[in-house]
Amino acid sequence: MITRRLPATVAKIEIVWNDKPSVTVAGIGQATLRPLRDQAGRPTKMQGAVAQAGFLIDSMDLASSKGSRWADPEMRAWEGDSGTLHAFNWTA
Repeated sequence: MITRRLPATVAKIEIVWNDKPSVTVAGIGQATLRPLRDQAGRPTKMQGAVAQAGFLIDSMDLASSKGSRWADPEMRAWEGDSGTLHAFNWTA
């Protein structure tokens, strides 16, 4: 339940796609993902999760996001240690 509506904030967003994808929102936070891989170097995948169906996502790669943090002064602070990577198409 949303108890307080906050105004939109304008901030620079930087996204980097490489072996450790990351996103930085200026003045608010950053997340860096380290994909989890098996002994052969293949991504660790999750398929069939209920949450994926709502976004029409078939599978996602699991990742660690240790060190990621968000600290907008108007919202609660957050530090993460898990994440996912997945492809999606918003034009469908």
